[in-house]
Amino acid sequence: MTGQVSRRAPLRLFVYGSLRSDAQPWVRHPAVPFAKLAAAATCDGPASIAGRLHAVSWYPALVPSRHGSRVRGEVWRIADPAILATLDAFEGEEYVRERRFVRLEDDRKVTAHLYRYAQPLEGVPLIASGDYVDWIRSRS
Repeated sequence: MTGQVSRRAPLRLFVYGSLRSDAQPWVRHPAVPFAKLAAAATCDGPASIAGRLHAVSWYPALVPSRHGSRVRGEVWRIADPAILATLDAFEGEEYVRERRFVRLEDDRKVTAHLYRYAQPLEGVPLIASGDYVDWIRSRS
């Protein structure tokens, strides 16, 4: 097909916790992973997904669900896919990276990678607002 340009969907990542740009003043450990994300991607802005957010410790756990409330976060457009291996290591075995639809602030749905918590959550407190930054700020 001469003259046609292949258009692949951009690689996106939905972050909802300690990797959010607006969480950086309140989080303890992710300064280096966040700096690497910011160097390898561009923030497209606020987004959300249906699900539940739990407070495992100082960090949150997302469980996507069709019937959950909205979990707030950001979508990042990834320029360097190698960042995913770095973030996989940062998130560890507690999380599984998967692709899901997320809703951008302008109400468009896009597909983005996210880290779903893959461990049992019995007895782990719920972050009822679905907003990690509001929750962590209230603890400071």
